[in-house]
Amino acid sequence: MTMITPQEMAARVGQTLGSSEWVLVDQDMINKFAEATGDHQFIHVNPDMAKMTPFGGTIAHGFLTLSLFPMLMAKSDCPHIEGVKMGVNYGGNKVRFLAPVRSGKRVRGHFKLLEMAEKRPGQWQQMIEFSAEIEGEDKPALIAEWISQVFVKTYLPPPFYGRGRGWSVSARPIIPHPPLTPPAAGREIKGTTHA
Repeated sequence: MTMITPQEMAARVGQTLGSSEWVLVDQDMINKFAEATGDHQFIHVNPDMAKMTPFGGTIAHGFLTLSLFPMLMAKSDCPHIEGVKMGVNYGGNKVRFLAPVRSGKRVRGHFKLLEMAEKRPGQWQQMIEFSAEIEGEDKPALIAEWISQVFVKTYLPPPFYGRGRGWSVSARPIIPHPPLTPPAAGREIKGTTHA
């Protein structure tokens, strides 16, 4: 796994970041997605009825294929950003479902970086073009431009004695008072002798 800084990632805008492993989309996955979403249309869950359609059998929900984005990204050779605390989906600029994914087919993701911009310290907006290739087919299942907010650790200049372990909890470094040392025996401070 290649780790790079957000700034190094920003330098790759316009470049293909990588591709994922192949992932099987079988009927069990389709059925579970139907249960989770309540979309039980026969073209997804009834093989006998789906055979009578131009698809020739059951197909995955388009949103199922789209939802594979984070898993395919995790299974890819794309570089990872150092120090990520969390990532949040922000939305999509566009999504186009171009070809059905038939039950039993394998898909893999291809990822191109379209934007990587720091919106505020430690918060980056990333836009990736995600295409889902279907094994053995020329046309991809979908192409989407997906936007995420990526939150990374921001390190304060040393010395930093905060409790955040490098995560910025303040705009300024927290510098404690020097440790207090008890006076030596017999040392006089402000007219008082400590014996």
